[in-house]
Amino acid sequence: MTEGDWKLVELRGGAETRVDGAAYARRVQQIAGLLRAEGIGAGDRVCQLMDNCVEAIELRSACTQLGVFCVPVNYHFTVDEARYIIENSGARALFVTRDFADVGAEASRGIEALGARRSDIMSQMLTES
Repeated sequence: MTEGDWKLVELRGGAETRVDGAAYARRVQQIAGLLRAEGIGAGDRVCQLMDNCVEAIELRSACTQLGVFCVPVNYHFTVDEARYIIENSGARALFVTRDFADVGAEASRGIEALGARRSDIMSQMLTES
């Protein structure tokens, strides 16, 4: 099976998103490049505050490729619960999808390890797709 032989299908509220293998591989490479550009690499941790979506799978794949640990933050958590995970994970970046941007911004406010890396990378990814 080659990259273009399969499809990743996401269903959201009755809407269907299909991503073929070649597009998926390009996105994973793009995300990996963004992580490297931010100085994030093997052994580092990033947090993921996302629902079950294609972007979450792409992020996890990019992290795996680089040896980066992707720490999930349950999107049902309160701001305080999310903050606990983000702060205690030692994450160097926080990735959020639009639906959880407010929770992510509030939960990560003032966490020194994140610096400006709260959702800037994910925002860039989502606007480029």
